[in-house]
Amino acid sequence: MILLRKGLFILLAATLMVSCADDDESVVVPPDDDGGTTEESPLAGTWFIASEAASIAVSTADGATIHWSLPEADVAKRGCLLDDKFIFGADGSFKNEVGDYTWIEPWQGVGSEGCGVPISPIGSAEGTFEYDGDQITISGTGAYLGLPKVYNTGTHEDVASISNTSSVSYDVAEFDETAGTLTITVGYDGDGNIFTFKFVKDVPTAYAGGTTTCPKDDGFSFGGFGDVSNECGDSGNVFTWPTGAADWGGWYVSNGVPDGGWDFSSAGGTITFEATASVATTVNLTFEDVGGGNATTTFGKDIAIAAGTDTYTWSFTASDASSSATWESLILKILDRDTGVAIKDFTASAN
Repeated sequence: MILLRKGLFILLAATLMVSCADDDESVVVPPDDDGGTTEESPLAGTWFIASEAASIAVSTADGATIHWSLPEADVAKRGCLLDDKFIFGADGSFKNEVGDYTWIEPWQGVGSEGCGVPISPIGSAEGTFEYDGDQITISGTGAYLGLPKVYNTGTHEDVASISNTSSVSYDVAEFDETAGTLTITVGYDGDGNIFTFKFVKDVPTAYAGGTTTCPKDDGFSFGGFGDVSNECGDSGNVFTWPTGAADWGGWYVSNGVPDGGWDFSSAGGTITFEATASVATTVNLTFEDVGGGNATTTFGKDIAIAAGTDTYTWSFTASDASSSATWESLILKILDRDTGVAIKDFTASAN
């Protein structure tokens, strides 16, 4: 009788467990190291950045000011990024799989941003993740969500700095498990600016377009803003301010700024570069005391570019730059729309 009662109790308990599992659709995975069971994370599976406009954006935390947002016209251009896999394991593991091509930027050592061969440790980084309903924390060198450039206190200036970041925490703005959509944000500076990424749990068309980045020459690398264009050309990286791009669009030196910025207070400085243009135009170079659109002090110069190829030099004195001890940003703009200027061997240094 006692054995019969025990058998009925075990059968009843098992029935209740199955019934509860059916009600809340939770998933039980194999026993953990302590002999218990853990519930599978609702994030488990493979996610992709949504192949739609504004799936990546940079803004103030309240969204009132949009610094940059992925335009519809660039969705196809960034296909090598939008097919990257962000894989959450049922066991708490995490992995990035970017395939043969992914989005590469000048801080990774190329001359311009575009689709390129993954640069280690970005590629197939493995790590772990934790999700508490409000935040997702990714741990592991080279593991990330969205873009590898951004972390909680800044953006990487070179590939070597990735090894100094062991984890990144992302705030969950929206998560719809049923629809398979996830939106996260991550702050990257002390001014309250954030990156926003929207993900979908879906399989996009694989990218097979190859490499579109320019090889890095001996000069600085530039990153664009305001929907400007730059593409590889026989004479270097071709910069164009096209019709439809923002009035404030241009490029910033993304790889070449010295630690702490440029200090011209002693003897001024010099900029040199080679430019090739099919028609005469004008470029503007402007130093800013603070980057990211937060400058309070600037100084710059318009430089006339002749048709053909020539080398240009701008030398300035300490008094030209005396209004600030250091300059953290250098901006390049082209003043005529739809006029391509190929620029290479660009350098700026204190005298």
